[in-house]
Order: sequence, then C-alpha cells, then structure tokens
Amino acid sequence: MAVTSANLGGSGGAGGASSAASGTTRINVIDPHLVQMMRDVLSAEDSTGRLSPGAGASGGGGGGAMDNSISGGDLDGGAGFSGGAVTRSIIPGNSATGGAGGQSANGTEFVQASSAGGGGGGGGTGGAIVIITTTPVSSVGTSNTASYSTSTSNGNISTRKGRGGTGGAKGALTAPASAAGSNGSHGSHGKEIIIQV
Repeated sequence: MAVTSANLGGSGGAGGASSAASGTTRINVIDPHLVQMMRDVLSAEDSTGRLSPGAGASGGGGGGAMDNSISGGDLDGGAGFSGGAVTRSIIPGNSATGGAGGQSANGTEFVQASSAGGGGGGGGTGGAIVIITTTPVSSVGTSNTASYSTSTSNGNISTRKGRGGTGGAKGALTAPASAAGSNGSHGSHGKEIIIQV
C-alpha cells in the first residue's frame, strides 16, 4: 500500500478593505453665488485642493494556487488593493470592498488540484452631478431610479451606484475541486445637486 503526503492548497487573498470619504460641508445648502468656492469651503488646508466625488472601490483578492508537491510553499492569493481614502469628498461614506479569493483544493504528489478563482472588485461609487441653472428645477430632468443591476434607464440624470464585480471561476479540474472567488460589494449611490439661480 503506497503512502502519500498531501498539502492544503493556498488560501484566497482577502478582498481590499473599504476606504472612507469625509465631507465637512453640505454643498446643497451653500449660496449659489458661492458655489465657485466649493473647493475652498471644503478644504481644511490653506491651499485650494480639488474635490473628489467619493472614495475609490477596492480590488478583489487573488485566488489560492494549487499544490501537488510534498514540501508546500507560499500559495496564498494576494490581498486586493484598497481604493484609497479621500478627505474632500462630495459623497461621504465608505467605498465598496473587494471580494475574497477562493480557497484552492488539496493536491497530492499524484493528484493535481486546480487553482481557485480571484475575488471580484468592488463596485464604484455613483458620480456627483452639480447643475446650476436659471430654469425651474422641475424642468431640468428626471432622476434615474432604475436598479444598478439593469442596463435600462428611466431618467436622464443618473448617479446610481456601480455593481460589484463577479468573482472569478475556479480552475477546470473537478476533483479535487477548488473554490470560485467571492463577488465584490456593490458601490454607493452618488449625489445630485441642482441649484436654481
């Protein structure tokens, strides 16, 4: 009877952590004639910094690699990158997290396992739309309230959130089977600011 040694396949990397976005002033209550100073009003510094719509979404973790050796090795998938925090944000709140990579199955020196799938990236934050107009707000347009999961639109002003990426598929081998990557989280809705002057 033959004796074999087996090693556990690599673990999936963790999805990228969410990033924070903070805003110190509500733009929609600023006097319309001072909107040109938005960057200065929201800045905590003496210099004029640019506004950011929101924090960036994070990437998915890498899938674990298979191992059919006796000695094993560094087979874990890499962690997803964080989208990065911002401080002068029109849309406050945390960004979407990336999905975790899948766990690879056990392999042996005689049986080869497939690698696991990588995690899906986080969905992006919806955009920020600022409209300054002399026409009545009611005639500017209609907001798109359709679900982020569809390609249809029911309005001409859209700041809907982005959909999280789908986790990657596992390798082709079915026995022993590795895991697919997890889906990324969905993003946050954006913000519409319409000011009549």
